[in-house]
Amino acid sequence: MPLDVLLLFRSEAGDLEIEMTLLKAGATRSGGTSTSVEHEPSRFASRTEELENFFKYKRGRDKPSTARTALLTVAALILTATYQAALTPPSNLWQDNEPAVTPQQNVGKSILASTPSSPGQENNSDENHKAGTSILAKRKPALFVWFVFGNSLGFYTAIYTIGFLTTGFPLQLELQFSMFALVVTYASAMYGIIPGRKTTHAFTVLSILFPIIIPFILMLLRRMLYWRRYSSRNDTHRHEV
Repeated sequence: MPLDVLLLFRSEAGDLEIEMTLLKAGATRSGGTSTSVEHEPSRFASRTEELENFFKYKRGRDKPSTARTALLTVAALILTATYQAALTPPSNLWQDNEPAVTPQQNVGKSILASTPSSPGQENNSDENHKAGTSILAKRKPALFVWFVFGNSLGFYTAIYTIGFLTTGFPLQLELQFSMFALVVTYASAMYGIIPGRKTTHAFTVLSILFPIIIPFILMLLRRMLYWRRYSSRNDTHRHEV
């Protein structure tokens, strides 16, 4: 039967759609038993759980070096993405200098400037910007602040992860110097695209605090997750008793 062959030699992701098509057409297995389509979601959900258990790290089966290599690869990708975002932020950068308008030049714009904008309307004023600074920071300052916070959080967390996973490696001094230089260049790139003083001061505070508080925040979250799992296991054991 076609359904038996498909289930026996399943090899591609598209086989799942083929199986659903055969089941809807009324295909049966060799024993004459048919599988109802209504019961397929639960069966496919169990297959998803099987895949999660298959790829999940298991002690005794997977080597710690393999897990460390995978984590280093993911951390390096995150580090690359966040660093690249600092070089080319969303909405790109201004390509020219535009000084603030003088009072003589501002005569024709005074009426427009005094007109209140509706809530949620973006600031389309392109006056007084410098080449190399972020366009998003000028037009949507709040969104740019969130971008700086999230991107910096991901960057410094990836730096901490790489430093943690490479503890005890040879050439440790050279590695630390390289990571320090990467942090300096990232901070320099962010300073270059930030136009306002307030945002610059806020980023300075983040650059100082993130390397210090990230390890403590991760340790606190890890302990909270541990106690949550521990309490849930105790509750399950009490219900079984």
